[in-house]
Amino acid sequence: MPVEILETAMNTLYMTDLDGTFLQPNQSISPRTAAIINQLAAQGCRFSICTARSLIGLQMLPLDQVRFTAPMVLMNGVMLYDYEHRTILDQMAMSPAVVAQVVDICARHGKNPFLYRVEGNRVFSHYTALTSVGERAFLDSRLQRFPELFRQAAEYDTTREAVYFSMQDTRACLQAVQQELAQEVPSVTTTLYKDNYMENNWYLEIFDCRAGKDNGVRRVKQRLGADRLVVFGDNDNDLPMLHIADVACVVGNGVPTAQAAADVIIGRNDQDGVAVYMQQDWAAQKE
Repeated sequence: MPVEILETAMNTLYMTDLDGTFLQPNQSISPRTAAIINQLAAQGCRFSICTARSLIGLQMLPLDQVRFTAPMVLMNGVMLYDYEHRTILDQMAMSPAVVAQVVDICARHGKNPFLYRVEGNRVFSHYTALTSVGERAFLDSRLQRFPELFRQAAEYDTTREAVYFSMQDTRACLQAVQQELAQEVPSVTTTLYKDNYMENNWYLEIFDCRAGKDNGVRRVKQRLGADRLVVFGDNDNDLPMLHIADVACVVGNGVPTAQAAADVIIGRNDQDGVAVYMQQDWAAQKE
């Protein structure tokens, strides 16, 4: 096999969204997917995830089944994370002034978001009173396992930096918040997308404008010196990275807006779509 062809294959970076894309509908990783990914990793394939989940959310998943060979992009591009060494590589924080603006705007719409801060190599979530059924379910699923990572207070501390805000509600409610943030706080970016697991529930997430899934995967690509980027997604918050990829793949269960942005529609998340496509693409690059 010519050296230049092998280098082409090994110089590809594969990045996938988690929920609705790489994970099964029950948030597991299928044995078939794990076997394919680990086999490719042993051959030098560079693969990782780009997700809205935080470090707290990652701990809910059986990710140790898979070998990740590139930094993870977490919180919609806010953070790069070395999963093997459990180390935060970089982060994009919002200033105290911006934190205060965001909190005020959310409050005007009756929303009290989860506010995330980094301390060392850990992420802590701060919250006041919850304002939706989705937020209560989200907290209940995590609080029993990681009580030390969630801190409730009567009001937010807006004198310190934060890396992320997240809230859940109806689409109409969150769109109103999103629109005011776009008008009043140009230094932040927002993403609004449908929940994969609860009907009529939407997420609005707020972060520094230097972040985003597009900028997150760009930072990983630069760190590795990769010259070809293949990404996988299913939802509206994946659109930024789909738009900048050399090959944009969307699973068959993806939302219409994501599918419209795809170069390739692959198998569904419950059909091991990501792993099967990677296996085929990796082999084709080496032919």
